[in-house]
Amino acid sequence: MPRPWSRRSSAGSEPARQFPEQIVIDRSKLPNAFEFVTVAGARARQLLRGCTPRVDEPSAKKARTAVNEVAAGAVRPLEPEPAPEPAR
Repeated sequence: MPRPWSRRSSAGSEPARQFPEQIVIDRSKLPNAFEFVTVAGARARQLLRGCTPRVDEPSAKKARTAVNEVAAGAVRPLEPEPAPEPAR
């Protein structure tokens, strides 16, 4: 029996399973790849808890939806507020 993830199909069996289109992010255009992954991971956890997606066509997979949201600019990291200067 062919494996469901195999791209080969044996004669007389079902056609090979179709894989979804891969998400390609150009890392040269990212100011900080670590921040991108961190924000996408945090957003994926929010989506898993039930938050509403911010893109028009959400994926069935929450992590993929999160990556699409961050790549589209619908989700940004929170910038820390500057610390107040100490009183003299």
